[in-house]
Amino acid sequence: MEFTAKPMPLIRDYFVFSIAKGWNIYIPSAINEFKDGKVLIVDDFCLTGEFFQGLRAFLVSQGFRAENVRVFCAVITKVTQAADRAPEYYHVVTDDDNFYFPWGKAHTG
Repeated sequence: MEFTAKPMPLIRDYFVFSIAKGWNIYIPSAINEFKDGKVLIVDDFCLTGEFFQGLRAFLVSQGFRAENVRVFCAVITKVTQAADRAPEYYHVVTDDDNFYFPWGKAHTG
């Protein structure tokens, strides 16, 4: 079986969610079609929980119900737990960002 590269669709309308260290997250405006549904945000690593707290607040400001926005991270830190910003779902708790996935060290932004 051969795979060929397909061009990414051009997203003309999007929200820009800015986070620390100059990172921007681009969220297609089409996400608004799911306001009445449930949203699960998935990531591999959560250092402090601030990003997900901010992203959840952004989605709520766009009309999503807070109780319908959930977060899963494969790995979180004790800092996240101590700050009461742990996601609803996670698999492993580690002391700090000195954590290695099979694909490399956990990146924190």
